[in-house]
Amino acid sequence: MRPWPRLLLLALAAPLLLVNAAPAAAVVFEKEVPFVLGEWVDVSLTDGDVTIYRLKIDREGSMLDKAMRPGRSADFAQHVDLKIEYTNAAKKDWKAKVRAVWADADGLTIDGFDGSENLDHEESHEIGKSSLSTIKYGLDRAKTLKLRVELQPD
Repeated sequence: MRPWPRLLLLALAAPLLLVNAAPAAAVVFEKEVPFVLGEWVDVSLTDGDVTIYRLKIDREGSMLDKAMRPGRSADFAQHVDLKIEYTNAAKKDWKAKVRAVWADADGLTIDGFDGSENLDHEESHEIGKSSLSTIKYGLDRAKTLKLRVELQPD
């Protein structure tokens, strides 16, 4: 048998293999809402067995304020938590890439969070939490919260 039919078959099949090997597109949620500390924002983002229901930014007092911003007193710094309510019924962990930016009345960015939260497998209505320290002045001036959440397997 001649080798060229096999080569032809391989050449025709290669693009199909590459298409099937490409990663699935991430499921993305984007929304701009009024900035209100402690208020849940509905997300309702689902990909298969994983759902992010909602998220919020909470003002939390913590000893981390001094550690995260050395030399600053509690008069200026404020510890905040980004909380995500999710269910992950899958057998593997997932990740939520989150960008939460608060802006002033002119749309200028004050501060924000740009990171990821682990969504542990086989959890139901769990609350994931990431913490950061910011300036109280910025929290008082914030008017808009710009959110982007992306779901992807870990």
